[in-house]
Amino acid sequence: MFRILSYFSFLIRSTNHHGVHSPFVYEYLTRCLYKKNSKSLPKIQEVLIKSIPYFNYNSIGLFYEPQQFYKSIREEFPDLRYNQKSCDLVFIGRDCIEKIDFNSLKSLCHHRSMILIEGIYANRRSSEFWKTLITKDWVTVSIDFYYGGILFLRREQEKQHFRIRI
Repeated sequence: MFRILSYFSFLIRSTNHHGVHSPFVYEYLTRCLYKKNSKSLPKIQEVLIKSIPYFNYNSIGLFYEPQQFYKSIREEFPDLRYNQKSCDLVFIGRDCIEKIDFNSLKSLCHHRSMILIEGIYANRRSSEFWKTLITKDWVTVSIDFYYGGILFLRREQEKQHFRIRI
């Protein structure tokens, strides 16, 4: 019942790129996330695979259980460095949300980093984790797209939260 109610709540409060008043987020949506992909992938994987070349990321921290996911990312981006001390992109799978510590998460990131979280509405605990993260002072931009959430740590931008249908 939680997922159904959270989905309807998301639909009522969300928008598309036309409701975005941030040039950074608008560009990201229109030039990256809204572009068609020739592969049929789950939303979260599609966001990940489109974001890496768009932001020209070189290192990624993966917190994800199924090994098949690692394999598909490594095949797509063979030059990426994985699980460095400082990552351009940190991906947290739904099975790992409760294992992540806020302080250790911040220490993996720099001001250009992106944190992609799968399943922010999978259950109440995941939803609470997401809500706590978006209130952190080091998170400046948060994008909720129901299947997951994106956090940016851009120092040059004021704090904003978006609910976007992709």
